[in-house]
Amino acid sequence: MKYKWPLATDSYTVWDRIKIAGFVLNKNNQLTMGPKVREFEDKMSEFSGGEALGVSSGSTANSLIFEIWKHKNPDKIKNALVICPAVTWISSITPALMAGFQIEFCDINLIDFCFDYKKLEDILEKNKEKYLIIWPTALIGWTPNFDELNRLARKYRADLFCDCAENTFGRFNGKSLLSECVMTSTSAYFSHEIASIEFGFVFFKNQEDYDLGKLFRNHGLTRSLEEKHPLRLKIEKNNKSIDKEFLFA
Repeated sequence: MKYKWPLATDSYTVWDRIKIAGFVLNKNNQLTMGPKVREFEDKMSEFSGGEALGVSSGSTANSLIFEIWKHKNPDKIKNALVICPAVTWISSITPALMAGFQIEFCDINLIDFCFDYKKLEDILEKNKEKYLIIWPTALIGWTPNFDELNRLARKYRADLFCDCAENTFGRFNGKSLLSECVMTSTSAYFSHEIASIEFGFVFFKNQEDYDLGKLFRNHGLTRSLEEKHPLRLKIEKNNKSIDKEFLFA
């Protein structure tokens, strides 16, 4: 029997569209970065067990991950290599390319549609003198083998991130898939598991990356940071003649 599956199906009902129209017509005329974003972030943080940062799309979330890595490792970018599965999304690849990374593709397996883990290790071994980033995709709802991915990341001192745009609610060993890596992305594009027309998240395991993510998202504004954050306090102290709302890190 043949099935005809559309590439993307609009999950919005007529009532959903009416509610969105009501939001667009809100009396404050605020369409971005309102209290609902923070509410959404809080719910996703609780679900994932990490810090969730909302951004404009899943592609933006991927870009944020690579920009944070580059910002923390400016001298390593020329010798860094991102290893990607041969079957993935262009929005997973272009953020790394645009950030200046080298890319190498690895064949996939037909069990979880992630890397062929033996071929992945061959690539890691061949490039072990480089700064390595393993960048799997949780393709069409499947969950990569993170036992194997974490083993290889430890063995080759590689960073491990994951694009979970198509598997936001996946679990591995009883935990949210979003908590498996230091940084993980997902998408709320209208045909994904969570849908808000266009939105994305980066999930963080450590505070430094999360703070950098907020600064990148908000154009470097120090008011993005907590009031007592050392960097924010330092910049405010050194620029007392400037309104605190318009200071940048």
